[in-house]
Amino acid sequence: MLFHCGITMIVCIKLGGSIITQKSKFKTPNPETIDSLCSLIAEYYKKGTQFIVVHGAGSYAHIPSKEYGLADGIKTDEGKVHYAHVHSLCEELSTLVVNSLIKHGVPAISFHPATFVIQKNKEPLKIDDALLFRYFKEGFVPVTHGDVVLDNSLRTSIISGDALMEHFGRKVADKLIFASDVDGLLTSTDGKGEVIPVVTKRNFKSVYSLVSGSQHTDVTGGMAGKIKNLISLKCPSYIVNGMHPNRIQSILDGREDKYTIILPES
Repeated sequence: MLFHCGITMIVCIKLGGSIITQKSKFKTPNPETIDSLCSLIAEYYKKGTQFIVVHGAGSYAHIPSKEYGLADGIKTDEGKVHYAHVHSLCEELSTLVVNSLIKHGVPAISFHPATFVIQKNKEPLKIDDALLFRYFKEGFVPVTHGDVVLDNSLRTSIISGDALMEHFGRKVADKLIFASDVDGLLTSTDGKGEVIPVVTKRNFKSVYSLVSGSQHTDVTGGMAGKIKNLISLKCPSYIVNGMHPNRIQSILDGREDKYTIILPES
């Protein structure tokens, strides 16, 4: 796959819903956090780093999705209206992220998974990313997000931002960065443990058992399953506290800092 001239690194970064929104307050963004993260992305984009930006749905979609029961598909005509409502909320949050990137000089373009992803029993079946990558090759920065999508088994389901990150990690990324409100993988599940700096094939089993019991809101769906998938990729993955943009900067510069790096098996 060819990319625009001057590119130094391909980074896929996820801006977690726990930091770009107030997850317990419906449709409440954190504009200062969005702005600081987009400013950092812009700084490195202008230096030659190419980005794909993924963001969580946070309080825009998680609260109504749970209320409507959309995780298990729609079953009525009213469910279609609920589906459309949640998708519109995802678009609304994505517009805030895109507009912030544009303000900082980044040519960001929205791609909504409802229009290019089909799942089967809640797992990605087809991700039609040809147009997204055409824009990417031209030097634009695609922005996508967790969303409601069609599902061949359930009619509809929800694709997570993590699933999209793994997809891009398999296809193009040199680094995956997961920015949330935790400092990394921790040695205890109460949020008070020490950061595990490196996960490799050698210590994977012990780390896996540690995080299997995590109940943190930003790891709903299974942090254990996430690291199992990430360690199978060909690029390193980083889990970092996005409330400290300087730590993301350290990752982009290749410096040690307070975060967890998950190294690929090979």
